[in-house]
Amino acid sequence: AYQGYTEQARRADAKSGLLSLQLAQEKFRANCRFYAGNIGNTTVCGATPGASTLNHRTTSPDDHYNLSITAASTATYTLTATRNPSGKQSNDTKCGNFSTNQNNLQTVTGSLSATECWQR
Repeated sequence: AYQGYTEQARRADAKSGLLSLQLAQEKFRANCRFYAGNIGNTTVCGATPGASTLNHRTTSPDDHYNLSITAASTATYTLTATRNPSGKQSNDTKCGNFSTNQNNLQTVTGSLSATECWQR
């Protein structure tokens, strides 16, 4: 039971990392004509989303998840928090990996529903 509670508590790390990345994407879009397609150490508004880079961490605040931009275009993006394979969340199959997009559509890859995972 304790393992389940700690996994549940660490899921907040994924949500926090994705929220921070979402805010950075929206700020980027306000200054560029599309969303960034990459995460890096500097912000670059390139000629296309794929040539653009967002200055942001590639891991969640507590390093339980790896953050990535899995799709980006002029008007859309998808952000994903993937469990760190060598971290404490690697065995969390109930929620798995978390994703969200520009419309705040929240999904997970685990056996629980997105609503159960995102609302806890």
